[in-house]
Amino acid sequence: PSLRELVIGCSITLSDGTIFVLVPYEDIDLSEVQVPQEWVDIPSLIGDYYLGIQVQPDEGFVRVWGYSTHAQLKSNSSYDAVFRNYSLDRTDVTTDLNVLMVSKELCPQETTRSAIPPLANLTSQQAQNLIYRLKNPEILTPRLEIPFAIWGAFIEQLSYRNSLYEKRLG
Repeated sequence: PSLRELVIGCSITLSDGTIFVLVPYEDIDLSEVQVPQEWVDIPSLIGDYYLGIQVQPDEGFVRVWGYSTHAQLKSNSSYDAVFRNYSLDRTDVTTDLNVLMVSKELCPQETTRSAIPPLANLTSQQAQNLIYRLKNPEILTPRLEIPFAIWGAFIEQLSYRNSLYEKRLG
C-alpha cells in the first residue's frame, strides 16, 4: 500500500521470477504507454514486462491493451522530465498478448531488462528530513517534489516508504 500511495501502478511476480508491471490508464486515448520513472529506474522495482491497462470504471471494464519489455522501454521511449514518465509510442507497443506468451515459451532466456545504475544511499537523517517535508497530505505528488536520484533512493527503502505513507495518512 505504501508504494501505491506514491506511484501509479503495481507489479506481479510469477513463480518463474518474471515480473509484470501493470500501468493503469483511464484515458480513452491509447496512443502511448506512460510508465512512471520509479518502475523503470529503481533496481528493486523494475519489471520484465510493462502492461498498459485500460480502466473504464463507468463502462465497467478493464483490459490489457499492450505491453513492452524493460529493455524496449529504456531504448525506444521518450522521457518527460516534468512528470517523470517514460512514454512509449503505440507503434512500439506489442498489442497482441499471444506474442508475449509465445516469446516466453520459445525464448525463455530473452533479455527483457536493461542495465540500470544503482541509486545512492540516503542517511537516516536525510530520510527523516524527507519524511517531515513530504508528510503533508496537501502535497499531491510528493514524487515530483524532490530530485529523482534522492526520491528513488528514498522509496526503494521499504521502512522509509512505509513511514512516509503512515505520516501522510495521519
